Amino acid sequence: RRFPLKYQSRCGSMFFRIEDCESIEAVYHGLSWVKDRFSPPEEERQKPQYKLSIAGEDKFWETFSKAVAAAFAKLEPGAEVTITRVGVGPKTKYTIKAKKA
Repeated sequence: RRFPLKYQSRCGSMFFRIEDCESIEAVYHGLSWVKDRFSPPEEERQKPQYKLSIAGEDKFWETFSKAVAAAFAKLEPGAEVTITRVGVGPKTKYTIKAKKA
């Protein structure tokens, strides 16, 4: 299976990124809380880190999106999902749809 060049350029990274209007199929493996690398050290802010498999590679996704958190809260580890991004910057919205078993 061939993947678009923009996806191939992200291979090898432990994180993944979704471009505007792009959809990615993944397997959800769970959630952990990690220190936010972008907040000031004195804040020690935590953020959710979702573990997913995309095209057989383990990847992490960190986002503060409440909609993403609500969607993943309904899923069990091992669920196959389609993640779609629409918008850029503060207008970004994600949809997570579980595939039917």
